[in-house]
Amino acid sequence: MVTVTICTITCIVRAGSTTFAEIAPSFPPDLASSFLVEVKERQCRQSHPCVNQCNLQPNCRLVCIKDSTCHMYSGWVSEQWSGYNKTDAIRFGSCFTSWTNQRRIFPVATNQSGNYYDYYSSEAVSGYLSRPVRYCSITARVANPWWWADLGESKTVSQIVVHIRRDGHSDSQFRSVVARLGDASEASQNAVFDSKDGVPGIGSVIQFTPTRPRVGRFLSLQSIVSLGYLTICNVQILS
Repeated sequence: MVTVTICTITCIVRAGSTTFAEIAPSFPPDLASSFLVEVKERQCRQSHPCVNQCNLQPNCRLVCIKDSTCHMYSGWVSEQWSGYNKTDAIRFGSCFTSWTNQRRIFPVATNQSGNYYDYYSSEAVSGYLSRPVRYCSITARVANPWWWADLGESKTVSQIVVHIRRDGHSDSQFRSVVARLGDASEASQNAVFDSKDGVPGIGSVIQFTPTRPRVGRFLSLQSIVSLGYLTICNVQILS
């Protein structure tokens, strides 16, 4: 098992009532599938003209600037994205995303019950959500597979939002999952935050919401099936 440490630094820009966060300007080739349009950067008094143009473009969630051109995408990339550094990366001068939430809590480390090849636990909080399962975390095939996050210190959590695999696979690999939150690093010692029974449909967004906010440092998601995988493509932990 590999525990992954995570660091996030965010610059915030506002366009009208929408908040954009500046993120690392390099992405997997898959980003091209969500391309919308590109336009020349308008010369005006606005400090971030491409961001304002994205705010006016339907379905634009991500805008990147290169050579005075605004490249707009509908892709889901959040403020914790730290970039993609392989040779096939799509690169820009700067990028801004509107998929932000000021209530979002960023883990300082993650772990899971083994890895399916190199689908590490950190993929669930990388901030890049796409159709291919390549950008999801997948545990080893074990009894009661689990995913775990360290929030750094005890924090108040009101909701956990999970995006499961979106690639059309016949098994969502997110069966009967229990969420726990508390101050014990051993997940089983923490109180149940919420639980979801059964098998959700492919591409579902699962919301774990307790009757009242809970406090804790360590968060876990564990499938209570006897044997299998746990696949998570994005986790949002909200204060």
